[in-house]
Amino acid sequence: MSNLFKIATQNKYRFDTGRGRVSVEDLWDLPLTELDQVYKYYSKALKEETEESLLQQPQPSAGREAIVHRRDIVVAVVRTKQREAELREQQALSRQKKARILALLAQKQDSALEQKSEDELKELLSQLE
Repeated sequence: MSNLFKIATQNKYRFDTGRGRVSVEDLWDLPLTELDQVYKYYSKALKEETEESLLQQPQPSAGREAIVHRRDIVVAVVRTKQREAELREQQALSRQKKARILALLAQKQDSALEQKSEDELKELLSQLE
């Protein structure tokens, strides 16, 4: 993947979007739905670039290669953004679960304190002073 980004920066690739032409760095700021549209655009361009034939294999051209690179970069950005979103969701769920466990633990500790006698509570209080 890093090789693709190296190629993109060396060749100063720009990507056609609904917002106009953007750089590789700007792709990271686009929402997934817009990135999907960019992907569709380059997939369509790739199909138009490739003439199907039963007798000849398509010849690689610089234009076709650039289209493939652009499409693959968009795929890499989308996959990374999806993984990051999943990770953020997992972290949020973990924080919620931890907060719930801490609340239950505090509740159990409070309950244990409530079960103690007045003398036991006074003793605990004197230990804290």
